Amino acid sequence: MRVVSRFAVLVAVTCWQSAFAQAARPSLVAVPLEVDPNPALTRFEPQLKAAFYAALEERSQTLLVSKRETEAAIKETKRQDFRESDEGLARLAEKAGTLYALFASLEYTPQKQLVLAGRVVRRDDGKLMKAARVQLPKDTDTIVELMRPLAMQFIVQLGLPALPSSKEAAVTAVVPVEPVVPRPEEVKALEPATVTVTRRPLMVPALTGLGAGAVCLVTGAIVFATAGTVRTDVQQNVVRVLLDDAGKVAGVRTSQTAGVTLLAVGAALAVAGTGLYLFGPEETTTTVAPINGGAAVLMRGTFR
Repeated sequence: MRVVSRFAVLVAVTCWQSAFAQAARPSLVAVPLEVDPNPALTRFEPQLKAAFYAALEERSQTLLVSKRETEAAIKETKRQDFRESDEGLARLAEKAGTLYALFASLEYTPQKQLVLAGRVVRRDDGKLMKAARVQLPKDTDTIVELMRPLAMQFIVQLGLPALPSSKEAAVTAVVPVEPVVPRPEEVKALEPATVTVTRRPLMVPALTGLGAGAVCLVTGAIVFATAGTVRTDVQQNVVRVLLDDAGKVAGVRTSQTAGVTLLAVGAALAVAGTGLYLFGPEETTTTVAPINGGAAVLMRGTFR
């Protein structure tokens, strides 16, 4: 019985770790790439912005807000000072429901250097997490071809894959407290031990786990099924997303990830609840016996 119970717990922990790995990625909203009004860049502005966003989706390891949701959040902030204001970026992250916001700009220097610079800011306190500036010379490659490797270097230097998925907790100093030793006259006679018998003590947690698991499974299935799809086309053995559906990729991916996470969590809770229901103790006996300076607690149970 104990072997089966331990196996059930191991399966539940494994499912939970898988779900946690999906949910642990930090959330990010990226202001559309600001392109310098240089004719060498403006003629390719849509392609450059698309290449930058695609690089973020591929390498940032974040839960990236879709382009449509980003535009809606920018309109809601009613501001355009993201280049200068960290507070403005924090406000954008708040409206987009993310932990971080990113601003980046692209310029082409007279020395024929393509330069990508930007920074990432945290929502809760407007903290500047990191700033980065990378550049590549334009040799034989076109500006559009250079945009992808340039964006990859920028993402690494900015440290997006290493961003914490939550704000770190404040460190609180621990003040040692000296134990209070009672005087002999304050020590009372020891009371007799107290014995408490509980029937099926894990029934409520088991049923709770089963119920919560069922809800997560149903919700996850609905979220995954309604995530939508994108149309693709195969050209030269390469699967490409149709241009009309390019803006839906991030939203579909986010919904599918949420659905899979809910399914994994639901499965973990259901397995854990089933294990507790099938293999939990039928009866536990708790004995509390006072001793000098404290009390001793002994718990034992009868398993099925």
